[in-house]
Amino acid sequence: MKLWHIITLVGIHLILGKKGSFPYGMAVGIKTLDISIIVTLTDFLEIPFYNMVFTGATDKIKWLKRLHDKLNHQNSKLAEKKFYWWFLRAGELGVFLITVIPGAGGVQTGTFLAHSLHMKKSKSYPILAVGSVVGCAVFALGFEGILNLVGGK
Repeated sequence: MKLWHIITLVGIHLILGKKGSFPYGMAVGIKTLDISIIVTLTDFLEIPFYNMVFTGATDKIKWLKRLHDKLNHQNSKLAEKKFYWWFLRAGELGVFLITVIPGAGGVQTGTFLAHSLHMKKSKSYPILAVGSVVGCAVFALGFEGILNLVGGK
């Protein structure tokens, strides 16, 4: 496993999420377990980062202020969707589920939901972390299953 593959994998994960990082990792020969570990560690680092962005703690840095504005705009669009309100009403369970479910948003959306619910870090971080691990396992197993079905493994 080459360092530049890992760096690229992390970059793809930050931009596209698991739906981009797993195919890339497999294409360059990284094992599914290794991809899962890298993705989960990246998610763990994203939790406090997105929390700082959503609370405005990073607004003194221009590009992070732009990121804050962009994420607030994206998440305001998300808040208009009916499924988001279900997760919001579900509270802590909703934070966990929105982080777990592939395609629902992952850590970024889970952190935004926890922020919307005014959850304390001491409560939201463990929920987001466990959601990330479970979500990554679900994605990895699903990805492996699809590869086995199409004969890729």
